[in-house]
Amino acid sequence: MNTINVVLSMWTQFEIIRLILLIGGISFLLVFTSYYLTKDRRMIYLPAISILYQTVFFGALIMIFREVLQVNLTEKHHLAYWIAFFINSLNLGMLVGQYFTRMNDKKFDIDHVTREHFQTTFNSTLIVVLAFIAYSSFMTEPLKSTIIIAGLTGSAAMLINHLLARSLLKDK
Repeated sequence: MNTINVVLSMWTQFEIIRLILLIGGISFLLVFTSYYLTKDRRMIYLPAISILYQTVFFGALIMIFREVLQVNLTEKHHLAYWIAFFINSLNLGMLVGQYFTRMNDKKFDIDHVTREHFQTTFNSTLIVVLAFIAYSSFMTEPLKSTIIIAGLTGSAAMLINHLLARSLLKDK
């Protein structure tokens, strides 16, 4: 509870409300766009679960960094969530794009889309991990912990997106 109070004390009530509305609006836009482009109800659940998972994982990492690693949280740590959210949105966009380009094929195969998404996710995760390792090696606190949290959250969100896509987008 102490970590939650520390994080909440860094924001005013206006900033908390604005943040919730901004995350909710962007999340709704991702879910709506995914459904609108693919016309598949299963694509409603994928972005929603992915964004929820990313938020929970980010909160857990913040608690671990604060309680276990004794990192003092600053306003710069707010940036980590947005970096991870951007990485997650790009990965979801790539999945929707791959689904959208293949859905009008005569022999539409969802397994082909998920295999293609795995290749994209693997390459993206590798690039993100290497980039964030390189960035964090040249930074000092608090930016170093911010970059590490953003990289871990973004990489985990991309991998979970693929696992969710494989489980939710199975053939009917």
